[in-house]
Amino acid sequence: VEIVTEPDLHDPANVRLFLQSLKRVLEYIGVSDCSMEQGSLRVDANVSIRRVGDPIGDSKTEIKNVNSFAGIERALELEITRQIEVVEAGGTIRSETLLWDDHRSTLRSMRSKEHSEDYRYFPEPDLPPLRLTAEVLEAERKALPELPRARAARFRDSLGLSSYDADVLTQTAAGADYFEEVAAGCGDSKTAANWVMGPIQALMKAEKASPADFRVRPADIIELLRLLAEGAISDSAAKKVLRWMLQESRP
Repeated sequence: VEIVTEPDLHDPANVRLFLQSLKRVLEYIGVSDCSMEQGSLRVDANVSIRRVGDPIGDSKTEIKNVNSFAGIERALELEITRQIEVVEAGGTIRSETLLWDDHRSTLRSMRSKEHSEDYRYFPEPDLPPLRLTAEVLEAERKALPELPRARAARFRDSLGLSSYDADVLTQTAAGADYFEEVAAGCGDSKTAANWVMGPIQALMKAEKASPADFRVRPADIIELLRLLAEGAISDSAAKKVLRWMLQESRP
């Protein structure tokens, strides 16, 4: 599937935020693991500049071979700067495809595209138009799971979390599921959020584990937080117990 946006993103930072948001949605609906390193998600960025008030021109460059969101942001920053320098020096922008070199943080020309025909815009006889009715679209919308933005809003409105906490906890569906199970079991959403985003997340990173395969399960965390709430153990002791639980869970 190729997703094409309108040309309405105006700075590299917003491009990165858009891509991160899109990635979260694709992961939530289970259509892709969105691994840029493994090629299951690719981003090609088209860049064109114009002075305020000028009409939109035909010249643009296309950036390929980028394997991270940080890389696409950096590549866009460099290409925008280059295009501005060319125009301010009295030159014109040549339509071409550029390749990003992540190791050197540089762009190099791959091929020119001087005419729209070079983009191969022509009908494909074996792919007829796909026309979806309003009824089909509505049925698909109803079948969607709770998406990241809606889930973050619910965490804020129903569980009383801050916008920051809600955003962090909904980065992945598995992470949000893990938190919700802990919060429901211990009855204290803020405490659950602090532990999931703090010591639990730190251990996940150290183990290179995702919430889905982290060996200390939510039920174990719920029991640990119950002991903490009852005063049976201190906060520092609870963190030591957490590390011990992880060690004991190793095969």
